[in-house]
Amino acid sequence: MNWLANFMRGRYGVDPLSFALIIIGAVLTFIGSIFNLLPLYLIACVIYLYCFFRMFSKNIDARKKEYAFFMKAWGPVQKKIRDRQQRAQDTTHSYYKCPKCKQQVRVPKGVGKIEITCPKCLHVFIKKS
Repeated sequence: MNWLANFMRGRYGVDPLSFALIIIGAVLTFIGSIFNLLPLYLIACVIYLYCFFRMFSKNIDARKKEYAFFMKAWGPVQKKIRDRQQRAQDTTHSYYKCPKCKQQVRVPKGVGKIEITCPKCLHVFIKKS
């Protein structure tokens, strides 16, 4: 195993973009094999090759730029997914949006009819929690 550590020294390695490329390649391979589509399978192979190129590359600055570009697109999507998961697990609070500025407001459940003041625009609205 020491030879692998020596081989990977100074190389970029695996990051979330590499994982995303592997997942996309696996999905394309699966769909291509089910429907017997050779072009889809070839695209998956190109994606795998690019993923391996990124992992074994010694040009770390270029790989970091690629990762930053990926995170510009994936970051907001990842944040929305994480926020929805947190809201689904929160059983003690309700979430409302201010009708004026669309700011999300978190209030406790089971209090009855409440008057909510938006912290951003100070708009007052009434909700039943």
